Amino acid sequence: MDNKKAESSKVVLHGTGNTDTRQGSDSPPPPIRKEQMNGKFPEVVTEVSVRIKIKETIQRLKENNNIHLAEYYEDFRYLWQMSRYASNDSLRKMVIATYVSEDFFSVFMKLWKIQEKLDTFDAKYISLWKNLRSAVSVIWNCCDSSAILCQQISESPLLAKFAALLDSFSKCPDFIDNEKKLYFVKSLLGILHNTVSKYEDAKFCLRNHNGVQILQNCLILDHPMLKAKSLITLSYIVDEQENEVINATAGTICFIINVLRDSLASATNFSSKFGMGAVEVTEGLNNIAFNDSNKVKIVQGGAIPLLVKMMSNNRNCQYYAVMLLWTLAFNQANRKAIICEPGCEEGLNNLVNCKDKTLSHAARGALWEINSNEEQNIYKEVEADCPHIMISYQWDVQPIMLKVKERLKQSGFKVWMDVEHMIFVAK
Repeated sequence: MDNKKAESSKVVLHGTGNTDTRQGSDSPPPPIRKEQMNGKFPEVVTEVSVRIKIKETIQRLKENNNIHLAEYYEDFRYLWQMSRYASNDSLRKMVIATYVSEDFFSVFMKLWKIQEKLDTFDAKYISLWKNLRSAVSVIWNCCDSSAILCQQISESPLLAKFAALLDSFSKCPDFIDNEKKLYFVKSLLGILHNTVSKYEDAKFCLRNHNGVQILQNCLILDHPMLKAKSLITLSYIVDEQENEVINATAGTICFIINVLRDSLASATNFSSKFGMGAVEVTEGLNNIAFNDSNKVKIVQGGAIPLLVKMMSNNRNCQYYAVMLLWTLAFNQANRKAIICEPGCEEGLNNLVNCKDKTLSHAARGALWEINSNEEQNIYKEVEADCPHIMISYQWDVQPIMLKVKERLKQSGFKVWMDVEHMIFVAK
């Protein structure tokens, strides 16, 4: 999610110590500060009181029809504040779960229908814009963590409407000079990115609404974050035959790697400057790396040291770092760079022995690919005209996969299978 990106003065996000640098007169409302949590605003002290206030706020918006008016600004502002990134995971999960259970989505749809009838960016509708900005930001923030909300978006008319709006904006690129329109387009891309990454059916839905071509058009916009978001979103919806459309410029890939670098500089692994976390950036890079040309650009852009750093982080960071290393290692030049990177193979070997079976298996797969040149003597034993298969699997289903391996062997295939930390070749 990316709507936490900067606009004027420095502000603290829910006492995390992370800062946003926001520019422009149309700045979003400041988040709740540390000192505001001690008595002045007792409603944010406990999860119970927060849940009660959120329910009351959403209910008030559901009961009224003219929610585009200025009198509802504080309600939307409060909901936006509470949906923003915070280091208190328990509180944030509760907040998002409450938005879903109280059906904030219906409030958003009501406001969306109002804005479709008016010129949202006209100065005379400033209260509509402010309320819509807050509402779309809530959706943007929450769909980053809620598959249910992503499903609602995908199954509603919104996804098609968002695609059509992006198509329209991409044909009039001067919108970048309009602060309101730029924020709006960022929010649309942010929501689409979160939705296709969290809900599988959304990928097909976006494709059916000409999403591939629309996102390709957005790749040429003169704005690095729009390019990056468009590329990452596109990487989720292209099929194997369309792989070439995600062949990115070195500049765009370097920008994405810089976002990753900034996120890892934070104790929370979240870049408040760019509004993205290390895990979602690395997952996006892994998708992008399925294009062979991008594999090389990602390594040349300086990603490997960052992935080594991620391997000593939390479990999700470790997993996505390992998966990206595994993908990058399918390029021979990249394998050399990975082997030469201090601490890389050591980090992978450490993860091979971890208790998390999925992570351990991924680390084994990455090491096998990285050191594949050392297995050339094994490859030579496999006849060139005989098809061969490498089996990748979860360790708890190994007995079943051993039977599959035997059946494939009987059918004349050469089967490569990782068994107990070793590569087993069935001849």
